[in-house]
Amino acid sequence: MALHDDELHELYAARPADFVRVRNDLARRLRKEGRRDDAEDATKLRRPPVTAAALNQVARETPQLIEALLDEGARLRDAMQRAIQGNAVDVRPAQAAERRAADAVVAAARHHLEPLGQRDTDAAAQRINNTVRAAALDDSLAQRLRQGILESDAVASGFGFGGLEFDEGSLATAPPKKRLRLVETPAPSPNDDHEQEREAAARIAALRAEAEQRAAEAADLASAADDAQLVVDQLRDEAAQLQDRIRDAEREARSARRSADKAGVDATRARERADRALDA
Repeated sequence: MALHDDELHELYAARPADFVRVRNDLARRLRKEGRRDDAEDATKLRRPPVTAAALNQVARETPQLIEALLDEGARLRDAMQRAIQGNAVDVRPAQAAERRAADAVVAAARHHLEPLGQRDTDAAAQRINNTVRAAALDDSLAQRLRQGILESDAVASGFGFGGLEFDEGSLATAPPKKRLRLVETPAPSPNDDHEQEREAAARIAALRAEAEQRAAEAADLASAADDAQLVVDQLRDEAAQLQDRIRDAEREARSARRSADKAGVDATRARERADRALDA
């Protein structure tokens, strides 16, 4: 058994500030239903950063923007494959269309940042953009974005189309098989085609390895940040519970003090009555 889609949607629809409370309520409900394994899984879910939560909100409110992004991403990947085979005619239009679709999603997500509790900054926009571009390359991530259940920011882990550029002059004049080239890499001359191809392949391999290493480092840092945030959330929950207990204790103390004061007054009056009775 696993968490149902509606349960995940309910959880990730919560504001990040409310995520831990909603998650813990869900876990308690699952335990009462006898779904202990699912409850354990629920408690392991991390609060998404506001940037990921903003994208989840876009998926719920304007899913057509997400579908357009993923469609254009697929078209760009197809165009890149054809370019590698020597036909790069569709790359620039596909790049422009994918960029417009990505910009639309990023813009929509930025509108949700402040209502969700985070300032709209360039750094936040970049994190959103990184996740959007990664989703265009990763089918699993794309599905989570489509469902509005992203749990973290992401970066592209492989060497996707985001790492390649095309020179307009080269595309306009070079033969089809010579159109694709890395930025600042000279077009191969007829005399050294094979050498240039080997150099380009080596450069691509090196860039891909560097991209994967940086992606792994970013993922580790994001995981550590999520863990730290989880601890903060738990401490805040415990602090809130402690504050409730303090308030309850203070109310009880005030009530006990009033009762003691009243008892003291009653005792004084009783003594006074006793004294008057003796005098009489």
